[in-house]
Amino acid sequence: MVQKKTTKSSKAAPKKTNSHKAKIIYDQSQRKKDYFFPVLLLVVALIIIGFVSNGTFFLGGFSHKQTIPEGNQTVLVTVNSEPIYQSELDEYWDQIPTDIKLQLTKEDLLEEFIQERLLLQEADKKGISVTDTEVDQYITSQLSSAGLTLEQFQTILSQQGTSLDRMRDIYQRQLKLAKLFEEQSKDLDATDEEVQTYYTEHKTEFFRPEQVTVRHILIPVNDNINDSTAQERVAELEASLDAADNENFCDLVSNYSGDPGSINNCGEYTFSKGEMVQEFEDAGFDMDIGERRTVKTSFGYHIMIKDAVIPAGYLSLEDDIGGQTLDQAIRQLLAQEKAKAIYDAYIKDLKEKSTIIYEAANDPREDTKNVVQDSGNVTIDNQDVVVEIN
Repeated sequence: MVQKKTTKSSKAAPKKTNSHKAKIIYDQSQRKKDYFFPVLLLVVALIIIGFVSNGTFFLGGFSHKQTIPEGNQTVLVTVNSEPIYQSELDEYWDQIPTDIKLQLTKEDLLEEFIQERLLLQEADKKGISVTDTEVDQYITSQLSSAGLTLEQFQTILSQQGTSLDRMRDIYQRQLKLAKLFEEQSKDLDATDEEVQTYYTEHKTEFFRPEQVTVRHILIPVNDNINDSTAQERVAELEASLDAADNENFCDLVSNYSGDPGSINNCGEYTFSKGEMVQEFEDAGFDMDIGERRTVKTSFGYHIMIKDAVIPAGYLSLEDDIGGQTLDQAIRQLLAQEKAKAIYDAYIKDLKEKSTIIYEAANDPREDTKNVVQDSGNVTIDNQDVVVEIN
């Protein structure tokens, strides 16, 4: 197994993320990850353009019911006479993973509840609806993308304390919001000029240090395989490679490698200095192209073949950065920025037309005395913070 020097995980680690580098380069592997389970990550506000997997807003999985929910029936906020209960906030807060809670407060979550409530109210006013067939098609497409069967999905939902019926309700609301914004988001495509301008202004962020591409077969040394047994297996594989002039390398990866992170792509890694365990990295940069070498790391023995050297330099718009070109990634980023601007403006407009009443005694924010809305008059008394915007 090949990993960064700082990780001890049993799975191959992704490339190191540098905060000063352009986010679009390093986040490609995360794009199709957890967004299919909005009961945990809910739905990104940018669903309006289909970039559900790359936002920061927690929106779309909240309750939109006229009935009083079970649990704490304390009203936190009333949005156009429609209450948001403490139990709703608590329920979703409890289902959010700990690592996400580090980036989110209950104040943030309540704001997302308010925004979703405003949007769903507007969708209802416009007569927007979503059929069961549309929900089924959406679930089917997402299951296909995630590589899951319906039965596997139901098992995961059960483990998370929810059900398929509950998720169908969540997806129905997501799709309703997507329809609400459909007419607002027809012109999101970035022009060639916009792409070139972004590339020029951020070019220093697209510098790529020298990289090497190697393939490896990992024979692990662990509680189940001692060092002597591992060396015997290495010797057998090296003899087999010699006899086949390395042509059977991929077959041996599939049959013998103990690195799940590379077993499906012939053991291949492309990396810069500072990303892999030291012995593996040193060999990768020291070897000649086509050379085979066996090295030992804390994970075990690695039978390595060096395939290529990628010189340091600036990425071009045509370069691949994880399944798409840099040009495509920039276009996606610019479209997301346009969509977010549309979303923010739409929410601001809805707030300007709405009456939002906060119950001060139960407001999860630290200081309700300093509440400032986008516009309108704010009145504070001992009980409520009332925002009436005309």
